[in-house]
Amino acid sequence: MSKLAVIGTIEATPGQRERLLPLLLNHKARCLRDESGTLTFEVMVSNDHETKLQSIKSMLMPPHSRRI
Repeated sequence: MSKLAVIGTIEATPGQRERLLPLLLNHKARCLRDESGTLTFEVMVSNDHETKLQSIKSMLMPPHSRRI
């Protein structure tokens, strides 16, 4: 099986990042619990930008998947 990493940057409305963070952490928990191919899911808070969050999710791709 091959691996895939999905990297995302989320920009919150100014002053709202702390409201968004628990929602993203709940999403992380659901992915790790319910998606059998999910290997890791990291959530990072930027120290340089008060509105930005990043996530990195790595997962195994089923054998029938193909790259495009």
